[in-house]
Amino acid sequence: MQLLVACLVISVITGCVSGNGNTDKNSNNAESKDSACVDTCTVKAIVAEQQTEDEQRVIIKFLTDMYNDDLYSDYDFLRNHCSESLLTMLENDYEYDHEGVAYAVWDFRTSAQDGKPDSDNLCKIINVESAGDGWFTYEFYDQGWRGKKRVKAFIKDGEVIMDALETLYDECYETYYQ
Repeated sequence: MQLLVACLVISVITGCVSGNGNTDKNSNNAESKDSACVDTCTVKAIVAEQQTEDEQRVIIKFLTDMYNDDLYSDYDFLRNHCSESLLTMLENDYEYDHEGVAYAVWDFRTSAQDGKPDSDNLCKIINVESAGDGWFTYEFYDQGWRGKKRVKAFIKDGEVIMDALETLYDECYETYYQ
């Protein structure tokens, strides 16, 4: 893929891509100019697609580490990686008496208070994937209970920022409360 991008970039820069085999830079042939423009647009689209894939890999690794290493429990981590709207949601979801700011860090997990009976109480990511349009899903075990969340995330100034969080599946909740 990178070799293809490099070849296309070199071809466009040197003016060798014209669609009709004509490499004359002074040609007034409209077809030649249009083909060069298409090739330039193609190069830009391929480069943009590659950047998006790289960003997705960074975000997927971030979400995996966040859950597996219990980073969401650290308020400084949340302040550095959550948008104001997500921080407000986490603050509003905190239902207990408290002094100062408190966040419902459990929103990143299932509703489980205790481990699943007859399980090994695993707490780890099963899968993280891009769902498109900046949304990612992560499936996980929370004390043996299975869960799935959807999070909107992007990269700003080199840092992953989470902007929204939704529950898609909570095995514990469905087992006891539905």
